[in-house]
Amino acid sequence: MSKGVDHSAKSKTFSDKSTVGDNSSENDPKSRIAKRRIRFSLLQVLLLTAVVAGWLPVIFARRQIPILESEIETMRLATLELNVTSREQFCARSLPSIWHQISAWKYFAPAGTDLELRLATEGLTGFVEQEFLVEYQAVDLPEGTHLIHLRYHSDKEGHHTKVYIDGEMVLQRKHGPDWLASNGSRSSGDISKQSTTYPMDVPLKLKVQYHEVEHPLMKFGSVRIPSEYDKKGNLLWISPRSLFPKRSPNVFFLAESVFRKMLGHRQGIKVGRSRQQGLEGLLCIEPSLESIFGDDSQWDHPNFGVSIRPVLLNESTAMLSGGESKSMPTAGFGKPISFRDTIAPPEQYDTTSVNERVTEKAIDAKGDKMRLFAHFQPFESGAQPVIEILFDSAHPNRMGFLPHATTDSAPMIACEFTTQFNAQFFWREIELLPNPQEHSVAAAQTALPEALSNLYPQHDFSEVMKVKNGGSEQLPWRNIPLARLPRTFPINSLDGMLQLNLSTDVKDSSKVNFPRALANHWRYEGVPNRQVWYLPESESSDESDPEIKVDIRATSVFPSTSIPIPGGPAIGNVRITVPMPATQPLWLEIVPDMKTED
Repeated sequence: MSKGVDHSAKSKTFSDKSTVGDNSSENDPKSRIAKRRIRFSLLQVLLLTAVVAGWLPVIFARRQIPILESEIETMRLATLELNVTSREQFCARSLPSIWHQISAWKYFAPAGTDLELRLATEGLTGFVEQEFLVEYQAVDLPEGTHLIHLRYHSDKEGHHTKVYIDGEMVLQRKHGPDWLASNGSRSSGDISKQSTTYPMDVPLKLKVQYHEVEHPLMKFGSVRIPSEYDKKGNLLWISPRSLFPKRSPNVFFLAESVFRKMLGHRQGIKVGRSRQQGLEGLLCIEPSLESIFGDDSQWDHPNFGVSIRPVLLNESTAMLSGGESKSMPTAGFGKPISFRDTIAPPEQYDTTSVNERVTEKAIDAKGDKMRLFAHFQPFESGAQPVIEILFDSAHPNRMGFLPHATTDSAPMIACEFTTQFNAQFFWREIELLPNPQEHSVAAAQTALPEALSNLYPQHDFSEVMKVKNGGSEQLPWRNIPLARLPRTFPINSLDGMLQLNLSTDVKDSSKVNFPRALANHWRYEGVPNRQVWYLPESESSDESDPEIKVDIRATSVFPSTSIPIPGGPAIGNVRITVPMPATQPLWLEIVPDMKTED
């Protein structure tokens, strides 16, 4: 019995130990962490998955919605409909072209607007922004929403431009087949491809189309026309009815030529001053586009100029035997020039053309004539010439020179005008009257071309000139007797003038075989032209009074090079010596001289 009791005690003791052991596990850290773990049932997992699946599209949508909204807006604007946000504003858009010869626009004009649709095909210039136009057609612009179409095409009958509103033709311009020889065109406009609002008090250009002009000598070449020149094409624009275009100016001053720094005829010969070191006193001459039609290199490199040299009393110009003449050596090309619109000398000479004082006062009331004054800084001799430069729109290829002297200048007995850098034009012929001592009076009245080589009988022009010390053989000056110059009346005046006419013997300069080493700006590829000087006749019958003197000099190489001129020597310089004081101007003209094959 005692054994049973003992067994019970042991059993109880084991049970107590087990109970104690369970209670001690509650104080174990690992046991507490295990009890805090989150346990999910299958249903909870499914619910959580459903929540995540429901929110993911929302998150992705928030990222994509701005992109989609932008694309939708772009698609909406790409439609053919206008987005008229206000019935009080003018709204327009450019429509896709259905054919390369047809352009289209859609617009909305509010009620009460006073607008016109205008069309011009000629007189288009870089001044279009300021509404400078010669001639245009106009029609009232209907209110509300409408379509505008412009169609341009050319055929054997000519060039045709037609404008339609809602399919009905409202404007039309027709030109003959010889109106333009074009290689293509360039187009622009103010109207966006998207629906946009525009102000109604300023012109709105629908289409600005400039035709490219074919080169007159080269088969596939085109001509670069300066911005101030009239162009042909199509200009279609909307304008307030009360806004009238101004007439394009015939002459213009510095304020209107900010970029090119040239003054003179808008569509003709111009003058500027050289900015190249060592040539500061050179008057740069830019011939009219018509005179060098097809030659683009001259716009960036003026290759024709006139230098000025005053002749004082203690200087002499002697005649040598054989018709040669020489004068005192000239240092450089004079002093830097300042352009002014008055003969009064400037208080300070300009180092650049930015501060030159040339205003509208240089142009007459009708806008057809302009008078400039080129002021030279005093020469070392004390001479201070002022050259009056004249432009008359009746002669766009011509400019005049009238020399003056300031009150502080040393006494001047003459002023020399010498052309520079013109060998590239291949002038080799001079129109002269026959020698009256060798021909009859009737024959002496007709001027005939005379080759430059006749003035240099001792030189063989058929051979390349000899080269000395890296330069060509110096060709001397030759005097041209005034008695052999024809008399003419070129300025619509009763005063007769003598004419010095120099022409080229090259019919097609694009076929000239230029040396490979020749710089591009000396490769002349324009049309043939002539250099013409109109010289006033002596006003005095006294044979002792000095007369104008004319000299020319040939050159065998291009300026500043030792490269021979193709075809032999050409006229490199013309020198006109004007007695002082002068009362009448002399005129320089460069005109086209297209010659046909015999």
